[in-house]
Amino acid sequence: MRRLLWGIVFFVGFYSQVAFAQKCNIKQFKDKCITSLQRQRGYTFLKSYPLDGQGGVKKKIKYSYILSRGTAYILTMANRRADAKGISVTISTSSGKTLLNSYDENKKKFHSTVGFNPKVTGVYYFTFEFQNTRNYCGASVLGFKRR
Repeated sequence: MRRLLWGIVFFVGFYSQVAFAQKCNIKQFKDKCITSLQRQRGYTFLKSYPLDGQGGVKKKIKYSYILSRGTAYILTMANRRADAKGISVTISTSSGKTLLNSYDENKKKFHSTVGFNPKVTGVYYFTFEFQNTRNYCGASVLGFKRR
């Protein structure tokens, strides 16, 4: 009887955790990012990135994209908070050199929008990280404009 009870408790706990992790509504955050991108003058939507941390199982999510020299890019991020607190992005080159991070360590501030201009055409990596948060759901949008 005790085994059965523990089995039921385990099953219910596991199922509720899986169900909670699947409730990430990325579309609303993507729309929020697109609205933020539209406020930036001259930038055009290029690609969206879902940020589903699966209830905390995935703390880092990595994407790659080929970026061109002579083009300005902007990344916007959104989650449940107005300032996207808890999500940071590190942009790095294919050789692993970090170009920028949206989290300002000195000021302990998350930036929901970052802009950058690649010096070389090539593959760049966007590593999104959930930091000091219980909110593991969000989205990011990449925009560009020719310089």
